[in-house]
Amino acid sequence: MSRIGDVINISARSYGEINVQLIMESLGGGGHQTMSACQLKDKTIDEAENMLIKVIDEFYNNKYNAEESSVIFWEDILEKLSKR
Repeated sequence: MSRIGDVINISARSYGEINVQLIMESLGGGGHQTMSACQLKDKTIDEAENMLIKVIDEFYNNKYNAEESSVIFWEDILEKLSKR
């Protein structure tokens, strides 16, 4: 996630287990199953992060057993957020 001017850019990658295209489409973006992105205009980093987390939670609640898959995902996202 990065900011350029008034636009937040979110880039999503997957090894194939998670369809990041569906997640990014939920935020107005698109791409492919394993590589996708979106741009959010006039949002803060915190707002964009909250929007992303909400969409991912909805994806997991609809697609997977949240208890099993959230552990893997949250470890990944927490690691990425700690590197900002």
